[in-house]
Amino acid sequence: MKEYFKEKKIRQTKVAEVLGISKVSVSSKVNGQQPWKLAELKKLSDHLNVPICEVVEVAIEHETT
Repeated sequence: MKEYFKEKKIRQTKVAEVLGISKVSVSSKVNGQQPWKLAELKKLSDHLNVPICEVVEVAIEHETT
């Protein structure tokens, strides 16, 4: 997800703001310590104006690597 956020030019601070969670929680999710919730991925896709399947695919790839 780190690379995806970099590609989309969005900082973890902004992700936290969009999702209504702490930056620490976002960092934990990005580092694979906590799973992403589908509702969070939906909010991200809406904010980035991309299909949810794109965000879900990136999140799944991140969890399996």
